[in-house]
Amino acid sequence: MSGGRRRGSVIVLAIAVLALLFIIGSALLVVSSQQRQAAEQALKASELRAVSEALTQTTLIQLRGDAVGDNGVPYDGR
Repeated sequence: MSGGRRRGSVIVLAIAVLALLFIIGSALLVVSSQQRQAAEQALKASELRAVSEALTQTTLIQLRGDAVGDNGVPYDGR
């Protein structure tokens, strides 16, 4: 009788260990998914910053050219 009882407790213990492994695996998947999304957002933000900087520099170059002109004399009308 004690052999059957012991076998039942081992099965319960094995199921508990499997459930614990499942929970740990699920948590790992959720964390890795969130990390991937955060990395994608950081990449998009970096790309947007670079585009914004390029547009700003282009505009500043154009404004300097309009104000100073090709000869370097400010507002000479050329």
